[in-house]
Amino acid sequence: MALLNRVGEFFKLNPDAMRGLQAIEISAEKSGKLDAKTHELIALAVAVTTRCDGCIARHRGWPWISELLEKKSLKPWERQLLSTLAGH
Repeated sequence: MALLNRVGEFFKLNPDAMRGLQAIEISAEKSGKLDAKTHELIALAVAVTTRCDGCIARHRGWPWISELLEKKSLKPWERQLLSTLAGH
């Protein structure tokens, strides 16, 4: 969470990049093409694959991850992945 508290610093260092990220978030919401869960899952996958700690911190604490963990039909690897992403 310490990284999330530093978003303002990142904005000052590279305002164009931060505005670009904001534009992506806003346009994804406005388009209505993806539901919120799918959007966040994609964002989290990108964060993990790019190994961006700040992005992972931003996208990992969503309640729906915990909801998915309650499903009985998850395979062990799916449960482990979701548990890790949820910070458990």
